[in-house]
Formats: sequence, C-alpha cells, structure tokens
Amino acid sequence: MATMTMHAAGSIESKTWDFQAWDEIEGAKLSRMTATDLFHGDIEAEATGEFASLLREDGSSSFAGLYVVRGRIGRRQGSFVLRATGSSGTDGMSRGEWSVIEGSGTDELVGLQGAGGFVYQAGQKSSLTLDYDFA
Repeated sequence: MATMTMHAAGSIESKTWDFQAWDEIEGAKLSRMTATDLFHGDIEAEATGEFASLLREDGSSSFAGLYVVRGRIGRRQGSFVLRATGSSGTDGMSRGEWSVIEGSGTDELVGLQGAGGFVYQAGQKSSLTLDYDFA
C-alpha cells in the first residue's frame, strides 16, 4: 500500500538558547548550544536540542545537532527526533535542513519519516516545514 506524503508548515518560537564554549581555533570558537523551542502550526510541540556550533569572528556560524520533539503533527500525538544542520549569516538569520531519525517516533508517531527545513531569526518571522509520511 502506497503512503501519501503530507506537508507540515509553521513557525518557531525560541524559549531558551544557552551557549558554552568548548574549544577555539584561529578565527572561530566551538560551542555547545542547548535550546528549547516551541513549534507552532501543523506541528504543535516543544523541541529540546543539543547542537555543536562553529562561531566565526564575523558573526556567522555553522551548526549540527539533534532535537527531541514532543507534541503533535496534525492529529497524531507523540515524540520523535530530528537531525538538524544549518548555518547563520552575519545578519543573524539561521537556515537549515532537518530529517526525522528513522525509528525515533513514539506513540501515534511510530513509523514517522520525513525531511524539511527552517528559517529563523530572533524577533522576526520564522518558518518550519516537514514533508512526512509513515512507514
């Protein structure tokens, strides 16, 4: 039986971001970031994340990490894990991609698979997308 891919869209509200430097190279610092964000829209959830980030002297950065997402997608409740990678420019705008880690869905989200992305800037309009289905 073929599955139908669904599209979720919404926004991101940042609750907390904590940076802890852990190393330095010429022109850049490496930091660990712990984040709590709220997803609104087709995904209503709290996302807690751990990221490693390279912060350059010019204010730009690159990052990679994992989000644990607890809430709902559409009418289905549960949790899942997103693998996220991205970067931010000197304007502070973060852009990235993410994908659901296979086998991480719980409760009504068992079998969740998908990928999408996000654009975020503090105090500005943000967006998230996830194209998903269930295995």
